[in-house]
Amino acid sequence: MSDKTVKFDPTTTISAEFGIFGIPMTEEESKVVLVPVPWEVTTSYGEGASRGPQIIRQASEQIDLFDIEVGKAYEVGYHMRDFPEDLCAMNDKFKAVAQELIEMRTNLSEDEKKMNSLAAQVNEACEEMSQWVYDQCSDVLKKRKTFRPGGRRPLHAPWSYPCGER
Repeated sequence: MSDKTVKFDPTTTISAEFGIFGIPMTEEESKVVLVPVPWEVTTSYGEGASRGPQIIRQASEQIDLFDIEVGKAYEVGYHMRDFPEDLCAMNDKFKAVAQELIEMRTNLSEDEKKMNSLAAQVNEACEEMSQWVYDQCSDVLKKRKTFRPGGRRPLHAPWSYPCGER
């Protein structure tokens, strides 16, 4: 537990600008690191899940940090890595590609060449995102921290691989 955590008073007005849950801690000072993953390329219905990590951080300032069962859990330190704008831009680009592919398949298009091309683009983007998640989680594990990737679903494969390598 760092001195910074001890000085943190959860009963005061807090802002998510200071960090997740309003806790003003660096990654080095924290035990738990949250990795925001703004990805919804393969979501076939609706949109908005890719903005989930940003919304979670903004809403986190409203969370009551005292829990009767665990007491002052915030004292272990929580840190959310910066929102990856480049990954979000890639998500936006390939969400449109995936939606075009879904529409073509829904309408029973016979243009197999174009559908195969679109599918290859989406798959390549998903592989790039998976590598990014893997790299982020590997980095957190190297620092002997606990991590949790966050996005529309648990993203099982990319973040679980570095755990198996430890």
